[in-house]
Amino acid sequence: MNESVSGLSAFIGGSGTSRTLNVETDSTLVAGKYKVTVTAIDGSKSVTKNVDITVVRPKFKIVEEGIFRDKRIIALRTFETIDGVVVRKNARGGIVKDEYNLSHFGRSWITENAKVWDSKARVFGHALVDDNAQLRGSARVYGYARVYDTAEVNGRGSGTARVSGNARVYGNARVYDSARVYGNARVSGNARVYDSARVYSTGYAIAQVYGDARVYDSARVYGNVQVRDAHVFDSAKVYGSARVYGNTTRIHRTAKICSDAEVRDSQIGGDSVVGTGANIEGRESDSLRYGECPD
Repeated sequence: MNESVSGLSAFIGGSGTSRTLNVETDSTLVAGKYKVTVTAIDGSKSVTKNVDITVVRPKFKIVEEGIFRDKRIIALRTFETIDGVVVRKNARGGIVKDEYNLSHFGRSWITENAKVWDSKARVFGHALVDDNAQLRGSARVYGYARVYDTAEVNGRGSGTARVSGNARVYGNARVYDSARVYGNARVSGNARVYDSARVYSTGYAIAQVYGDARVYDSARVYGNVQVRDAHVFDSAKVYGSARVYGNTTRIHRTAKICSDAEVRDSQIGGDSVVGTGANIEGRESDSLRYGECPD
């Protein structure tokens, strides 16, 4: 199969995992409808189908280098990344495990010092993995997302950690397990988002998790919020324009911190609701009521 056909097997139906693909067309492979022959690995049967495929020029190739035969991507064409940097043809990209790690479609890229350590990790859309950032396990970085500085996205175990939309993960931040960071979310500093937690925002709002903050279990942090140093866990929610600060702060159980509430150096749990106009400091409660929180 000509190398300028990318992702052809994704257009072929059937449950087999190993196929021989034969594109019956001329060598120019312009975009259009092509006849594809799919042959079972044992050669006992074949199915011929007409499918639509999109033909693109490959964005990169892989070369091996060093005594450990690291696989490095090399740009095969010039294009511009989402941060406005022009990747020139023959420019060195980052270290990958295999070709699956980076899509040939879109403007996604892995820069020279960044690394993808696992064949299950994937960078696609217009996403950028930059600086000394690393991806491990079943990590997904896509949309217009950026992971940079020394940040890491790691789909540990059976999880798939996702960073998408216009999200940014940077500094020494970590996104682990099945956690998701998306929309206009920002996770930075030494923050950690893990388990099945979510950090996200929509519209012009920016959800910020930074400092030594931890968001984990099934917690949700969303909207135009700030969580600095605090821990948000269990099924707790911080949303609206709330501010939660302090390395002794714990928001847990099914507690809700919302609207313009501000919580500092407090432990708020149970079914507590801290909403409009609240300014809480140094409190410990499993049943605090202050204002209202919309669902």
